[in-house]
Amino acid sequence: AKIGFGGLRLDRYLDGGNQHMTLEGGTVDLKGPTFQTGIGRVQVTDAKRPWGRFDWNSQHWNFLTYYDTRKADAQLALASGAKLYEDSSNLHGELQGNTGFFGDRGFLVGGLAYHRQRIDTANPQGVQTLMTAKQAAHQEALFGQLEYSLSASLKAVVAGRVAKRNPPIPPILLNG
Repeated sequence: AKIGFGGLRLDRYLDGGNQHMTLEGGTVDLKGPTFQTGIGRVQVTDAKRPWGRFDWNSQHWNFLTYYDTRKADAQLALASGAKLYEDSSNLHGELQGNTGFFGDRGFLVGGLAYHRQRIDTANPQGVQTLMTAKQAAHQEALFGQLEYSLSASLKAVVAGRVAKRNPPIPPILLNG
């Protein structure tokens, strides 16, 4: 088994340290390891996984995003000998805001998030090797949290999240 990985991270502090920015990325190259999966053991003969991340933080605002992808040609299902392919990616972004109130006895956090996922298991001839068709979905969410210090040792917290997935999560569709 050969596993190679590399990455680079850059951090920058701005506005006297009140703001922080991170830019990070890298890649992983897998050849030969075997993993236990829901369909049995699978040997990864060649998979590449590049990824990247950006994060910006200030006193009251945070923004983050990341992207990763996986390109795996001709993995081998050890129980059946079938060649499995995967071309998938994830994209995520999130914006958060926060503020204190009533002399910092209260604290409010809120934000929104977006996530997109795509997967295709077609071989070079266009035949799906694990799923019956390409799949793609995205999810949006709003979230918030309200905290209030009732005393030095007692805090009330209320939080919530509302999310919508498009399309709804489909049943697992395996060929075979």
